[in-house]
Amino acid sequence: MSTKHNSFTRVLCTILSIAMMISVIPLTVAHAEDDPTGTVRFGTYNSKAVLWDIVKSTDDGILLIAKNAFIKSAATKFNTATTAFPDYGTSALATYITGTLLTATFTEAQQAKLVAFTTTYTVNNSGTAETKTYEGKMAIPSAADIPDSFLTKTTMIGATAATNYWTADGSCTNASDKKVACISTAGTKMTQAQNATTVAIRPVICIAAADLLALDVEGASFTDADGNAINYVVRGEGFKLTLDDAYNQSTVTVKAGETALTADDNSVYTVPADAASLAIEGVEANPADFTAYDEALAAAKAIDASVYDEATFAPVKELLDNELDKEALTGADQAQIDQYVADLNAAVANLPADFRAYDEALAKITEIKTKGDAGDTYDLTPSFIFDADYTQELTEGLPKTLKLHIATALNKYKETTIHTYKIGQQADVDKATAAYNLLISKVGYLSANITNWKDAKEFIEGLDAGKYTDVEEAQAACAAIVAEHDYEADPVDVTHQAEVDAAAARLKEIAEPFRNGEKYIGTDFSALDAAIAAAAEINLDDYITTEEYEADGIDEKTGKPVNEFFYGEDGAIADQIKEEFAAALEAAQNVDREANAIKYQSQDTIDDITEKLEQNMARLAPLKRLTKSEKTRMKIKAFFQKIANFFKMVSEISKTLWGLLGMLFRGEIDLYSVFEMIGVDQKFLDFLIKIGIKPMEPEEPEEPEEPAPGGLALA
Repeated sequence: MSTKHNSFTRVLCTILSIAMMISVIPLTVAHAEDDPTGTVRFGTYNSKAVLWDIVKSTDDGILLIAKNAFIKSAATKFNTATTAFPDYGTSALATYITGTLLTATFTEAQQAKLVAFTTTYTVNNSGTAETKTYEGKMAIPSAADIPDSFLTKTTMIGATAATNYWTADGSCTNASDKKVACISTAGTKMTQAQNATTVAIRPVICIAAADLLALDVEGASFTDADGNAINYVVRGEGFKLTLDDAYNQSTVTVKAGETALTADDNSVYTVPADAASLAIEGVEANPADFTAYDEALAAAKAIDASVYDEATFAPVKELLDNELDKEALTGADQAQIDQYVADLNAAVANLPADFRAYDEALAKITEIKTKGDAGDTYDLTPSFIFDADYTQELTEGLPKTLKLHIATALNKYKETTIHTYKIGQQADVDKATAAYNLLISKVGYLSANITNWKDAKEFIEGLDAGKYTDVEEAQAACAAIVAEHDYEADPVDVTHQAEVDAAAARLKEIAEPFRNGEKYIGTDFSALDAAIAAAAEINLDDYITTEEYEADGIDEKTGKPVNEFFYGEDGAIADQIKEEFAAALEAAQNVDREANAIKYQSQDTIDDITEKLEQNMARLAPLKRLTKSEKTRMKIKAFFQKIANFFKMVSEISKTLWGLLGMLFRGEIDLYSVFEMIGVDQKFLDFLIKIGIKPMEPEEPEEPEEPAPGGLALA
């Protein structure tokens, strides 16, 4: 078989007890990007199956490298001379591989599957490089024959760092083990221990591409007859098929072309050497198990999302918004399903518990404690007995006050602890809630505060109609409100405080105009205003002065001031009266009407000021100066009045004299008594006695007649 050389491969063959260096130029690789990868069983050595790594595809076929070093023999020495660098093709190692190892590993039928391939080496003897080629069905690999992924760099052999390769995996970590061949990519001489006389070999072979069939079916894995994992098979060879757990309900048919193959008693399917193709049918995924999925989904959907804010519920919502397509998933997707279930359960488990009822109970019992301790709203003095969990009332034991129970429960079910609980601990949250609600149910209420209601009611009922207007209407409205509910006659507790306060507010609204003075009866200033107006019209210059009064002198006949006839006795104090009038007017004009606006407080004062002004005007009135004509008329009137008085007096005297004469004539009075009555001087009376005019002797009373014997005295 010819080989296209696009590059050269260098290979250094590890030799026991020999120091040599071989420079390797890599083989030409066709379609390297399409190189298959995998493992195939082919051949047997020392009764053990040989597994091969598929390393690349060449123009000759598929290049395989033994998966493990499987030959170790002294006959594999490359050369024992440390200074000789023979050609690989003429080396004992190459002869051994071709003449012994090849036939010991493969049957004739299997050898027929092998393709001769060519590899190129560059031999460097004493610094002179020379290209050599080797053609055969089995050989030690050159570095270029094998991709880097199959080589492990080491610095443990040779002097050149990072340029030497083990042709096995990294399990060979000590150069002295000589478990594998060592290849160098450079032409530098390498020295090995002289006592190393054997080498373990990972040879390479090439098999026609048409003879290598892929074992690649989703849901199944493949092994050889001994249980070694493979994913390729050579025509004429066999394999075992094992269904994955997610596909183990499948009924499988293996076909070579159109012919169905039957596995032997060891479950091995043997591929005919002339099989045109290989098909494995019927591998189908089992139905997926959605039991846990359905349960998790139902549980998540049953959660009330309104309990949580958007960010808290987001992990659960995201999963619920992206439910799995049950129609599209099979047992092959069970891991995906199980992961979804795990994620959903974890997201749900991470949700906080529902604290709404707890928070409501906590707020209520906190309010009770706060207001109860403050003596407002709640009565915490009753005593009760509860069990340790505060979930039911007991009937025996030492009772404690509700106040103590509440304090203990708040400490037992602390908010900072309860609020750390997740949804799975809802029962613990509910337990705390039940404890709080039990205590809440035992709390009594204080009586409603009716102070404001009562105060407004009594104020309205006590309104004085003499002080306020609209009292009757206000008291009627008050009575109507009290009739709706008399909180004195029918007390209520503090839970009705709002309605009590509302009634109090209505009463307060009625009382307010009276309290703030809007409804006070105003002081009546009309009389004062009239008096002031009248007084303002008075000009004091129109009235006489005391000096003018006294200027007219004394009437000689009467002995009294002449002006008294016109002005009366007050004329003598005319100036004083004027001053008192002016003071009374000033006092009236300067009244603080705002301060005296309320009748019941100020009316008497205003009336006194008004009366005083009116009295001063009345006293002043007679002192007004008279005109000449008025004086003349007054004099004429006085004259005629005197005449009238004179005649009246004469008439009276005449009547008196005639009566007196009659009495004298009848002896009812004596002349002496007459003069005595008119008040004559005692000397004159004494004179009358001398001339014989004496008072009459009093008459002796008559003695009553004695009653006749046996008769009654007359009254």
